[in-house]
Amino acid sequence: MTTAGTALGALPGLHTRPEQPSWALQRLAWLPIFAAVLALTWLAAHRFERPGRRRHRRPAAGAPPGGWHS
Repeated sequence: MTTAGTALGALPGLHTRPEQPSWALQRLAWLPIFAAVLALTWLAAHRFERPGRRRHRRPAAGAPPGGWHS
């Protein structure tokens, strides 16, 4: 995200120094964006963490009968 942002120039509150009181407000304005990115990341990862929705894969060649855990 930082690399993409640098193509746009300095992003206020992220790539600027805290020289003015308005910097804190600029920084706070980024919180909803970070929260949205975090939520999307959680949703993408959570899909793979749900129990009971696993696909049954064929055992690899040479794997013991019943899988590695038996």
